[in-house]
Amino acid sequence: MKTKNSIRALSGAIAISMVAVVPVSANEPIKKDETVFVNLDSDGRVIHKVSSVHLHSDKELKTVSDKSNLKNIVNVKTDDQPGIAGNTVIWNTDQKDVYYQGDIEQSLPIETSIHYTLDGKTVRPEDIVGQSGRLKISIDIKNNDPRTIKLKNGGTKNGYAPYMVATVMNLSSDIFKDVTVNTGKLIQDGNNQIATFAVLPGMKENLGITKDFFGLDDHIEVQADVVDFEMSPIVFTATSNIPNLEALEEFDRVEDVARSIETLKDAANQLANGTQQLSDGSNQLNSGITDYVSAVGKVSDGSHELASGSGVFFDGIYRSSVGAQSLADNTSLFTEKTAQLGNGYMALSEGVTQYASKATQLSEGFIKASEALQPVRGSVTKLKTGMSQIDSGTQQLTTGSHQVVSGVNGVQGANTMGLGQIKQTAQTIASLKEQITVLEKAIALIPEDKDRTEIQQEYETLVKTVNALEQSNEAVNTIYGHVDTQLPTLVEGSEAVKQGLETVNTNQKSVLAGLGQLDHGLEQFETVSAQLNENAQKLNAGALVLDTKSKEASRGSQLLLDGSSKLSAGATELSSGIQKLNDGSIVVKEGLDALAQGSNQVYHAGSQLEAGATKLAEGSTELNNKVNEGMAEAKSHDEISMDDLTRILDVKDGLLEIAETNTTLSGLGSDMEGSSKMIMRTEAIKKEKETKVIEETVQEHKGFFAWIKEKISK
Repeated sequence: MKTKNSIRALSGAIAISMVAVVPVSANEPIKKDETVFVNLDSDGRVIHKVSSVHLHSDKELKTVSDKSNLKNIVNVKTDDQPGIAGNTVIWNTDQKDVYYQGDIEQSLPIETSIHYTLDGKTVRPEDIVGQSGRLKISIDIKNNDPRTIKLKNGGTKNGYAPYMVATVMNLSSDIFKDVTVNTGKLIQDGNNQIATFAVLPGMKENLGITKDFFGLDDHIEVQADVVDFEMSPIVFTATSNIPNLEALEEFDRVEDVARSIETLKDAANQLANGTQQLSDGSNQLNSGITDYVSAVGKVSDGSHELASGSGVFFDGIYRSSVGAQSLADNTSLFTEKTAQLGNGYMALSEGVTQYASKATQLSEGFIKASEALQPVRGSVTKLKTGMSQIDSGTQQLTTGSHQVVSGVNGVQGANTMGLGQIKQTAQTIASLKEQITVLEKAIALIPEDKDRTEIQQEYETLVKTVNALEQSNEAVNTIYGHVDTQLPTLVEGSEAVKQGLETVNTNQKSVLAGLGQLDHGLEQFETVSAQLNENAQKLNAGALVLDTKSKEASRGSQLLLDGSSKLSAGATELSSGIQKLNDGSIVVKEGLDALAQGSNQVYHAGSQLEAGATKLAEGSTELNNKVNEGMAEAKSHDEISMDDLTRILDVKDGLLEIAETNTTLSGLGSDMEGSSKMIMRTEAIKKEKETKVIEETVQEHKGFFAWIKEKISK
């Protein structure tokens, strides 16, 4: 279609440029401007015509000779009257401008024919005033000025003088609805619709063209739905002074024009290829956006599921925070009880030391008693029995101390296990923080259409890590359970030691009582004094062992106290870390909620984008089809041949020559520069007839012609 329009513009411009403006001489010739006013009936036939002439000079019009075939010439501005001799009109005035008019008897070079149909039936417009229906107005413009045209190759051909006819129809919007035209323009002017047309009658014949390549049809059609029909005049303005496009005069060779047309064809082919690429690209864009919207939908669903599932995850973090705080509190209690246990071991150690000292004294007493009891033999059995009781009590004390040591070792092992679990929990928390960071980065990449599989895998790993954290918390609780279990054992051990000491004290009292008895029977038990002394020494050695073990137990309790302090500090740090994790999880949850909301907005925006892409694809496909159709139509109907171009260029110069001499209808003086135009109008079709005198008509047409020129120049 672009090729067709470009060829049409090129060749049409050649046709228009065939009329040149008359050159101005250095002596500033007198200018003669002729306007022929014509009244037409509704069918376009001439009723009356009059010519109005304006002569202008920069000097006074003294003895100016004008050529004119007008009859009844009258000066319409002053009382100066011309001298007339045949077709010579002599003006002798001190004015620089002369306005005169006269009747024109010769036939007009332009003929109009107007036909009307209402609802398909031929009618006269006067007969359908006030009626309604579908109205069609058909106008044919004919060139009645035949000329012989000189050809570039030296020959001649029959043709017509070049004219341009501008047609204007003023159609009230209250009466004329749904107006269509076959050519020209339809302009909205307030409450009126103005249909304008430009016709070059006879130009198609001048160019020797059988097809209407350049919009040179002399036929005009206007159709409209009319209501209560009446109509303003139809006005035709014809002139031989067509605007000149001097640049086109350079196209004197067929080859130049051919190259221009080939360039236009190449451009048209590029346009067709471009529209095809646009169609293909828009379809691919539409397909890609469909996939994108589908993916965004999945991301939106996934973000909602992530936001929903994260509630359970964040609830677990909150519970871990509460559990860690409880662990820290109980660990502090455990440390406090461990300190009390250490104090008990210190007291036990001091008691054992005192016991060892007393055992030494007892041994010394046994020696003295042995010396004193050598005569006492009958009391040996009783002394052995008493010493066996003392030995049994000492054994019980030793066993209790072992139990205490075992309990301390158990508590120490549990403490070591707790520290290991705390370290593992800290590592898990650090890993969890790293995974949350990765999750945030992955979430930030979602709008750029990345695969969300990686995000899902990271999320599952995060869930596993949280489970590990929960297991770690359970391990910490287990440690606390062990510690809590061992505490009663340690307490019982301490109680056993206490009871053992009480037993020792009791036995010591018994021994002392026995010694009192021995004191009374020193003479009878002298034989057993040596054995009693030996047993006392053994008792002293056992006391020393008990003293050593009690000190070891005291040191163990101190280590337990140190470990429990570290456990308490670690539990406090764990509680603080989990609290930070809980605070961070709140921010993450808000971010996930924002992600869900944002992904939902992206999904809806993507739907709108998909709809727009679909329209773009449909529009580009339709554009491509139209371009291809236009190209096919241009090739099948508007293919202009080189012979056609040759004929156009052959007549160009001949038509330019005719246009230079075709200045006025009534004639032109030898030293004058002339121009001519015709203003023809039909009578208005109104419900009430109006009659106007010719003077009023002349005045009206002068203003109306200026309005026409203004409209055409737009």
